Amino acid sequence: MQINPAKIHIFRNCNDIFESLLESFNKNYCENHVTKGTAYKNDFFDVMKFDSQNPIKKFIYKNLVEKINQSIPLIKILNEEDDYIKCECTIFYVEDFAINGFYMIQNTFAIKDSDMYKFNIWTLNCDTFLELDAHWL
Repeated sequence: MQINPAKIHIFRNCNDIFESLLESFNKNYCENHVTKGTAYKNDFFDVMKFDSQNPIKKFIYKNLVEKINQSIPLIKILNEEDDYIKCECTIFYVEDFAINGFYMIQNTFAIKDSDMYKFNIWTLNCDTFLELDAHWL
């Protein structure tokens, strides 16, 4: 079941502004880079291909992705140029005893009309939804 996020920020044909905001967001809020990988456009989170070969890390990543998949997206940020989404960031809050907190998935669509994209998952250092949302205003 796909649930719409509480807030959506769309940056249309203003790539420089988006890149500046993303850079400052990464500097101020992205605490740890959890994992990265590739996926197809219509893949659900549970079929993503992770870069780690370590079985323990893969287990942890799969658990985190399962929790994100069950979470409601809070904020979605889109960078669009000429009707093409170049980057999409989605912020979630995961409630679990081991991985409690805010997370961001950043999807980068490197080639227009490609079915593949690169993703990065970050833990975020922030206590409130409002502060994360205000960054993009």
